[in-house]
Amino acid sequence: MKPKLTVFVVVCFFTVMTGCVGFWTVVGTAVYMKSNKHETVTVQLKSEPAEIYTAMLRAAEKNNVEIKKTNESKFLIEGAKDNRFASVYVKDVGKGIRQLIVTVDADDEQKSREELALEIVNNICAEVGEKCEVSK
Repeated sequence: MKPKLTVFVVVCFFTVMTGCVGFWTVVGTAVYMKSNKHETVTVQLKSEPAEIYTAMLRAAEKNNVEIKKTNESKFLIEGAKDNRFASVYVKDVGKGIRQLIVTVDADDEQKSREELALEIVNNICAEVGEKCEVSK
């Protein structure tokens, strides 16, 4: 599958699965989706899924996130902090590319969901030692 088609398929899949009717933008290898209930940011990384998962755990610990659920075999972490909730997981999409997927739900009075989703992505990218750029 060609890269642009792959991104389109992923976006369509998430739109159908999450009921996201908002907007999305593609910049390089990053996808940003928004709805009135959550934010989802995906970033393609080259590190191994297990390495990214370990970086996710380190980032959660450094930021005092209460881990609600983990699934090491699926590279999934769900956590909460200050009435903000996030689900973060890694999917191996093949050809040396892994997709980091961050979905956030937060109170409107807290830091915006968009800022929180981008902060999580940046923290994990820093932990894994990869440069991530997400624009919208």
